[in-house]
Amino acid sequence: MSSKAKTKKNTPSLERNIEDEDHASNKPASHDDADSMGVRSEDKLEIILKEIRDFRGDSNRQFADLKHEITKTNSRVDEVEKRIITTEDRVQMTEEVLTELVKQHVQLKQQLSDLQGRSRRKNIRIYGVPEQAEGSSPSTFLTFVEKLLRENLGIPPHKDLQIERAHRAFGPRPPAHGKPRSIVVRFQSYRTKDEILQAAWQKKGLMFNNSKVSLDHDYAPDVLARRREYGAIRRILKEKDIRFKTLFPARLRVFFKEETKTYDTPEDAASDLADRGLPVSRAVRTDADTLLGKLRQHTWTSVPTRRTKGFKEKLQAFRWSQAENTDT
Repeated sequence: MSSKAKTKKNTPSLERNIEDEDHASNKPASHDDADSMGVRSEDKLEIILKEIRDFRGDSNRQFADLKHEITKTNSRVDEVEKRIITTEDRVQMTEEVLTELVKQHVQLKQQLSDLQGRSRRKNIRIYGVPEQAEGSSPSTFLTFVEKLLRENLGIPPHKDLQIERAHRAFGPRPPAHGKPRSIVVRFQSYRTKDEILQAAWQKKGLMFNNSKVSLDHDYAPDVLARRREYGAIRRILKEKDIRFKTLFPARLRVFFKEETKTYDTPEDAASDLADRGLPVSRAVRTDADTLLGKLRQHTWTSVPTRRTKGFKEKLQAFRWSQAENTDT
């Protein structure tokens, strides 16, 4: 039998099988099959609900933990804010007290300088006398000073100089070729002291053993330091052969050819002399250079407290906004 005949013979049976399958598929499901499918759907739904409940429970626990942590964090932040506010108040109060103390310190320093100056009104300083020129015996010191003044200033022997005491300035003895210490001389009378100073200034200095000797007031340390600030300016004026005079307590008077100018501070003098073409470096001193100026420059500035909303307030506002959206 040929293959073509076999195909024709098998075709009717194949068609019958396909029709049987279509008939079976179109046949309605039985009652048992429907029940089993319903049970499976309920099981799946129960599983889904269980998963949702578990997820909700986990979320509630996590939110509870988060809420607890936020509560503790807010508590710590509140404590930190309180401590910062307290610290700011203390720092500001401390700065106010310190500023007042610095003001009092400046006032007391000025008063002390004034008292020191008044206590030295009868004193003069003799500069340039070599060390040990007065001898090794303290008893001969007054005799040496009186002889030095009489011989150089032409003071008659009958005039009493009324020298109360004389000694070298306190401090270590300088080396052999160092600058000698000054001699402090105290008179019993301010008038006598002033007459001797005027006579020495008129002679523009004294001479002792080929050494130039100068006389000046015995200034308080603070005044002396302020007068020394003019040192560089005075050297330049001497080089330019410009006459000047240092006034009490710490001012400089310069005698120019066209005018006479008085300066109250070294900064003013340096600025004006530089404008006149003299080789003087400009010195600028601001209020920040002083201790009180530094305090004022770095004064503590307190920032007003800015309270942020807590999580409860934020959550309540969120709920209100959600409720409004639902109503609309």
